[in-house]
Amino acid sequence: MTTTEKIGTLTACVLVAAGVIAGCSLVGSPQHARAQAFDRQRSDDLERVAQRLRIRYATAGPSRSPLLPPALPHDLRALRSDGSDATRDPATGAVYRYLRDDARRFRLCATFALAGEGTIDTVVGFERHPAGPSCFRLDVLEAGPPGDAVPDR
Repeated sequence: MTTTEKIGTLTACVLVAAGVIAGCSLVGSPQHARAQAFDRQRSDDLERVAQRLRIRYATAGPSRSPLLPPALPHDLRALRSDGSDATRDPATGAVYRYLRDDARRFRLCATFALAGEGTIDTVVGFERHPAGPSCFRLDVLEAGPPGDAVPDR
């Protein structure tokens, strides 16, 4: 191999490496994309759980209590579209935290990998959260989106 060929090969390798680095900085690493996907799933799960709680406890009938339970009911059965349990973190399998503040108000908590800013078309509101353990404050009688999450300490 001549010196010119060696320089050409080295230049090509440097350009390929620079392209990979530039691509990862623009798009993000595969780990970052995976973390984003898990956080999106966590947000969707919390929405499902909140919906199920509102349906079950805001529309109290003869067999239903209008008061929130002290612990998340085991038979809540908030399911994902694939049939898996939406009351558990998709990455760790840990149950999402549910805290009853009073008869109508509760918090749903999850641990997010990344801070979520939400988007202009965010309707649900569970997409806005800090990284780490975070809680959303909700009212069983108010169907609107929650406020921004606060760190869970």
